[in-house]
Amino acid sequence: MNAYDEVKALPSVFAPRKNAVPVDRTRVADRQGVWLGRLLGGVVAGIGVVLAAGGIKLVLLGGSLYYLLSGLSYGVAGVLLARRRPSGAMLVIAMLAATLVWAIREAGLDYWALFPRVLLPAGLALLALLAAVRFPANAWRRATAIVAAAIGISMAIEFAFAFVPHGGVHDTALRAFIRL
Repeated sequence: MNAYDEVKALPSVFAPRKNAVPVDRTRVADRQGVWLGRLLGGVVAGIGVVLAAGGIKLVLLGGSLYYLLSGLSYGVAGVLLARRRPSGAMLVIAMLAATLVWAIREAGLDYWALFPRVLLPAGLALLALLAAVRFPANAWRRATAIVAAAIGISMAIEFAFAFVPHGGVHDTALRAFIRL
């Protein structure tokens, strides 16, 4: 008997043990990301409640319906994310698209007017997509990851442009005071 046969005769570490309970891979995958979905869902739902409350007050004062509708949408999306449903992430993406349309309609293409209106919804969309990649019901994991990467790159570019001059801010009252 040579050394190879002796090693071959030893019990293998990788061989299935007798009376071993098989691991249910679907249950293991189902438990992955539970805390992430619940935490993010709670944060998104909390943001939705605050936006909806402010939106109700704004509507009563004769203002825009945007904050009420976005608050309700983020509230529903938060519940869906807490239940680890990919549709919650898709609703957050829809809110990002609606926010882009609203922000451009309201502020035009002025960088400093768009920056605060778009950064938080984009960040919420990025987090929701990253969480949705781990959801077991997500059949579109690769597409979800690609969209998350695209949003992350666009957010990095948007943030980098904050350090580039975009025209000066002029205070006309201060200029009138200085001329006196």
